[in-house]
Amino acid sequence: MSQPKYGFVFATVKYPEGDAASERAAMIVKMLRASGHIAYLVVPHSAIKKKQIVSHEHLKEKKIVPYLVLLSDYMRTKFAAFQFFQTIAFIIKAAGLIVYRSRQKKLNYVILYSPDTLEYLLVILACKIRGVTLILEACERMTLYYKDERKNVLRKAGSWLTENLTPKVSEGIIVISTLLQKYYSERNPHIPILLLPILVDSSKPDQTLSDRVNPSEIRVLYSGTFGEKDGVQYILKGFCLFNKIYSSSRLILTGKPVHADQFASIQSLIEKQDCSAAIEYRGFVSRKELAVLQDSSSMLLVCRTKSDFAKYGFPWKLGEYCLTGKPIIATRVGDIDLYFQAEIDIVFAESEDSESIGKKMLFIAENYDKALLIAKKSKESCIKFFDYTNHCEAMDRFIHTCIKEQ
Repeated sequence: MSQPKYGFVFATVKYPEGDAASERAAMIVKMLRASGHIAYLVVPHSAIKKKQIVSHEHLKEKKIVPYLVLLSDYMRTKFAAFQFFQTIAFIIKAAGLIVYRSRQKKLNYVILYSPDTLEYLLVILACKIRGVTLILEACERMTLYYKDERKNVLRKAGSWLTENLTPKVSEGIIVISTLLQKYYSERNPHIPILLLPILVDSSKPDQTLSDRVNPSEIRVLYSGTFGEKDGVQYILKGFCLFNKIYSSSRLILTGKPVHADQFASIQSLIEKQDCSAAIEYRGFVSRKELAVLQDSSSMLLVCRTKSDFAKYGFPWKLGEYCLTGKPIIATRVGDIDLYFQAEIDIVFAESEDSESIGKKMLFIAENYDKALLIAKKSKESCIKFFDYTNHCEAMDRFIHTCIKEQ
């Protein structure tokens, strides 16, 4: 009988009450543990107070994977200098943890979740020195995100190194899309690459949590980061076209922009719309609050643009949306139409086309029973393609291949 493999997934996210990125990182840990690995998520800060995590029974009850917090729990700061020193402290502790566990022969591999190579350089060196298998997880091409920015020179440099240097010193790469798979395989033909799409846990019980006061209200929900890839401007204009016909409709926006200075531009964009009174921006909400909003919404939106950045990625929210059983409007960007078919298990709108988005909202509102049947198929397809249990065997084989490749 082979010995269990020990692994860490390092992610600069907040957990467990973090964003979609934190959910994917945690889902990877869940997959590894389901495959018999002794794996942990390692994060800088906890998103809840540590004293609330009192036992493994609590972890199980809250559907939280085992995780390690390397810095003070619940730490927050807006000062860039403090953030810099926190990052340095996290990386030093992370590298020390790798050295300590490897000396105990209780660390076989490390997965770096969408890392900035400049930040994680010490961790990479620790893996190389201690002979720990290093695996890069790539959800997007950040060089495309930063390509037009004159600021963030260090971020641009870190992203370039992540795409060009880190794969060269890694024993394996995990990617989220076929375009990323092609991109990395052409540049690193001898490195094992695992295509791991968005992941969901279909074992979570369905919840009825609606907070809608007005039953006749048609609630439309968008959740995201409000970046160029998300197409929010097209969603707003499309909703206004829909709102002219269904005046009781309401658009709810949730999420946190990548840059703090984008808050003002979001509010300005909303105020410029003819239907601004029917649009509500709630900012970043907890996962429980988001579940309530999803349950009380009539339709959910994933309307990505045609940008190169969007094409290389895959919308994490799509899987979460599918499990709600609510109608979804999406755009054919990236790999989405490899898994879903128009009007069979999803409603497709044209990308960057406000009129098309508005018409699809109208289609769902006027054919809601049919839209619910499509949504039911969406859920079935989602479980078939994205449930994490269906990828455990492939992940286990991949990890063992990477360890042997070292």
